[in-house]
Amino acid sequence: MAKAGKFVLTVGDEGGILTYFQDMKVMQRLYAPTANYTDTRAFLEAFEADKKAPIYMLVDMMDQSYVQQSLPPVSSLSVNKLIKRKMERDFAAEDLKGALLIGREKSGRRDWKYLFVTVSNSPQLESWIDMLVELPNHFVGVFPLPVEAENFIHRLREAVTGRKFKPVKKKDVVEENIPKWQLLVAHNKVGGFRQVVLKEGKLVFARLAQPIGDMQPDVVAGSIEQEISVTVEYLKRLGYNDEQGMEAYIITSDAIKDSISPANIHLSNVSVFSPHQAAIKLGFENVTQPNDQFADGVMSAVFAAQKKHPLRMETKQSERLNKVYSALMAVKVGGAIATLAALGALGYYGVSIPLTSSKISDEESRLRNSRLQLEELQEKEKELPADLETITDLVSMHHLLNKKLASPLDALQNYARTTNGAKVLLSKFTWSVDSKLTEKGSNNNSGGDEQQGNKVVVGLDIEFFETQRGTDGFNAFLDTYTELLKAAFPGFTVALVNHKPGVSEEQSRNITLAVEDRDPLKDQASIVMSYQLTGTDAIAPADGSSTPEQEYEP
Repeated sequence: MAKAGKFVLTVGDEGGILTYFQDMKVMQRLYAPTANYTDTRAFLEAFEADKKAPIYMLVDMMDQSYVQQSLPPVSSLSVNKLIKRKMERDFAAEDLKGALLIGREKSGRRDWKYLFVTVSNSPQLESWIDMLVELPNHFVGVFPLPVEAENFIHRLREAVTGRKFKPVKKKDVVEENIPKWQLLVAHNKVGGFRQVVLKEGKLVFARLAQPIGDMQPDVVAGSIEQEISVTVEYLKRLGYNDEQGMEAYIITSDAIKDSISPANIHLSNVSVFSPHQAAIKLGFENVTQPNDQFADGVMSAVFAAQKKHPLRMETKQSERLNKVYSALMAVKVGGAIATLAALGALGYYGVSIPLTSSKISDEESRLRNSRLQLEELQEKEKELPADLETITDLVSMHHLLNKKLASPLDALQNYARTTNGAKVLLSKFTWSVDSKLTEKGSNNNSGGDEQQGNKVVVGLDIEFFETQRGTDGFNAFLDTYTELLKAAFPGFTVALVNHKPGVSEEQSRNITLAVEDRDPLKDQASIVMSYQLTGTDAIAPADGSSTPEQEYEP
């Protein structure tokens, strides 16, 4: 039996690190400076090798916000409504956001204390997310690294001091000489110098400093000491004082570690580790190498080992995909009837799903069982909601399949044959049956019987990520891809609806074109081309009427 795998992608302003775990052993670790296809080709090959492994994204970018605010002492149910209204009012709609409960005031009105967390959905972050949502792997969500660092600090503190963190309750006796504050400074490759501060075990402050130009170990060590001093001065505004005590945990390379002087950091306790030393201290023996310089690896390992995560963020697209994933998991339990009901619901409510060959590979076997499923569905028709449009669509599809009329799934299967090895995304798909009246025999007016026939019309809007080839190179690639479509759709005429890049309507018949010195196509990340495919053979209709166009917008 294959071991369960898990992908953790740590994303920062300086790129992304993909780590593939099996039973908490690092099987593969990859780095890419951007989410561009040329940089992440190895990432995509790793995802392809284990399509069942879920993907978690840790975000360690500069543009994050952590704001502590108090909310009125309403009930626990009502406070969630207040949080939702506050996030909708105070934060940008496109940003990723969430709230963490810190606690309640111990006196007075006993207000709720929450930490509001936002991550800017920058074009850079969006490009990483777009890459993940196109994959067959389950994209679980986005997790802010400073929030996850709370658990990391707890585990490291317990490993160093032997004391487990216990939340202070009202009747507890507070132990003397135990620092109330903890500070983590981790030198990460994709982010920089990440600082996270806890007070009584809860996240209260996070800060990210970018690496300085001079990377000499003694200079960097001095910079870390200075950054800690600046942070401590700021924390005094949040109530910190020397009597409360603060523990510092620093993770950086061996060379920088040897240049740090704990005596220059005036805190209760200062512990300095290399990434490999920290991993061993935490009990992870197979996640780092002795020469590792950055803390990304050990932090992603602790994250991967954690069963529960305090805050998961989603974009609108990843949220829809997670709903689809949950529905599909329920379908596996519910059986074949639930499968058709779930697919009908997804189509009816317009859920957007990126269609890739891996997501529709099981449709062939599903079609083979469609007759039995539809017969069972007929017995259940009386139990369906009294929704005329939904029932009509299901019955219409039943008739079409019974008469062996080509279905949308046939078209999608044919399209999938063209995607192997091509960097393309189906952004829009339409399927319809064009009903026309034709007379028996050839052109005559003898009053012959009329026969009604149908032609299948398929529309494909395909996004191509081959723009770096330039106009000439892309057009040559487009010609090759068009031939693939023709081969995949025998019996169909394949027509390109829009013109090739650089070709105006008047020039469309010309063989040669003047190419400018600067090729504008290379400045585009992608380009969408539209095809119309028309079945050349009329097919007898199932019920004497045309079928409404069915449209899917991934």
